[in-house]
Amino acid sequence: MQLSIDILFFLLPVAALSGWIIGRRGKTKSLERACRETTRSYVEGLNYLLSDEEDKAVDLFLQLSQDSNASAEIHFALANLYKRRGEVERAIRIHQHLIAQPTLDRELHNRALYELALDYLKAGLFDRAETLFIELRNDHQLGTLSSHQLLVIYRQEKEWERAASICEQLIKQDPELAIELSHYYCEMAEQALSQNEIKLTKRLVKQALSADFKCTRATLIEGELYYRQDQMKQAIKVYRGVEDQNSEFLPQVLPIIVNAYVDMGNQQELVEYIDQLLKRNSTISLASAIYKIEFPKELNDEVRSVLTRYLQSHPSLLSIKSLLEDKRGDNDRTLMNIKSVVERLWQSDDTYVCSKCGFLSNTFYWNCPSCKSWSTMKIDTHLTPSIDNHLLGMKKT
Repeated sequence: MQLSIDILFFLLPVAALSGWIIGRRGKTKSLERACRETTRSYVEGLNYLLSDEEDKAVDLFLQLSQDSNASAEIHFALANLYKRRGEVERAIRIHQHLIAQPTLDRELHNRALYELALDYLKAGLFDRAETLFIELRNDHQLGTLSSHQLLVIYRQEKEWERAASICEQLIKQDPELAIELSHYYCEMAEQALSQNEIKLTKRLVKQALSADFKCTRATLIEGELYYRQDQMKQAIKVYRGVEDQNSEFLPQVLPIIVNAYVDMGNQQELVEYIDQLLKRNSTISLASAIYKIEFPKELNDEVRSVLTRYLQSHPSLLSIKSLLEDKRGDNDRTLMNIKSVVERLWQSDDTYVCSKCGFLSNTFYWNCPSCKSWSTMKIDTHLTPSIDNHLLGMKKT
């Protein structure tokens, strides 16, 4: 009933408006008679709405197209009302009716095609929507909008090659799409790597970095490629480059760098690297990552010494936890309670936040599930960061 009321208030002036549109073209008796008939038909349609017979009302309104160009705006508005209310099928009927009018101007015809494609998209009919958007790509007014809608479809259906092709053309008008384009290449690179297509993976990584030289995801894929091939020296070089691209990813990359150094036997170089890394990046998330890593026994004391110096000069919850670890043999009840509280705080769930829309998640996404932005999920630094192997796909095979 609420929908009928909304449309009723919308259509109350429509009868007079449609009559004016027809009447303004002349004052002959035939036009005046057409005006009266149109007004009477709209009143009849309103009665159907008041009686909750909306299908009959729609049928009647669709018949009022003696001058399809003059009535087009009315039908567009009516379809939009239905679509906003979730009545997509009725919106589709109206737009299909407009498209079928042989006297409709080309501009209005293409606009109806675009609106119909949006209807299909909203209804989940991606194939039909894609066909219409492709048809409209060369339209001087709707071409760019249609291309953006194709990106929505291809992203939803994970057709990354098609998405990249569209994005490469749009980037000429909108350079900010470079980040999005780099992720399309990364999606294809990950697929190629999973199929052990080494040359293709390298080429796609190169294309991703060409689109966005700060694409951390591409660097992670390249590092994994070398790591899987036991090329540890090259893997370390690539992974260390993450620090210059986006130091926030260091906590996730560091465990892999440690494993690579250990596999090479360069343990002293590893200790020096960690020492310098903490001096360059004074973040608790990085210190937390180092604290969580299981180092070889022969490195424990040296790494612990480096980490302790850092924690003493950068007080934090981790500093307290580290000091309490040295008091394990103390049975004082107060001290034990403090240890318990700190331990519960320390085990807080890992959290990531989208810097664009504020979406929070315990899982990392390259593409925000909420606002669909790329590379906007950040580690929530006030909580302990995770060493998430699933994020990196860093399992040596």
